[in-house]
Amino acid sequence: MDHGMFKEMLDRVRPRIEKDTFWRKTLEPGLRLAITLHHLATGDSYKMLQCGFRVAHNTISKIMPETSEAIIQEYNDEVLSCLATPKQWKEVATLCSKRWNSHHTVGVLDGKHGSPPQGGSNYYN
Repeated sequence: MDHGMFKEMLDRVRPRIEKDTFWRKTLEPGLRLAITLHHLATGDSYKMLQCGFRVAHNTISKIMPETSEAIIQEYNDEVLSCLATPKQWKEVATLCSKRWNSHHTVGVLDGKHGSPPQGGSNYYN
């Protein structure tokens, strides 16, 4: 993610993740967002993030759900919209077919495949 995109995202989620307390200094919203995005992108453990960002793993375990929820709430309507009509589904399927050569697909999330319960190796990629 480039700096401009990070700044835009931070500006949007800052009001949701900014904390104010009299007891101790809180983590900056930019640091909270950077830790969360890094974890989501790499899957690094909280212990690895602790070393990379110099923030205790128990603190990371508290900020991760809060920041993730803030991202979801901020971007929910424009990124994870629910299509309501068959025409909308067909438009998305056509776009997926043209753009990614993935026919009969009505959307993707992070390029991951979904599999039904007990799907096992039939859906491994």
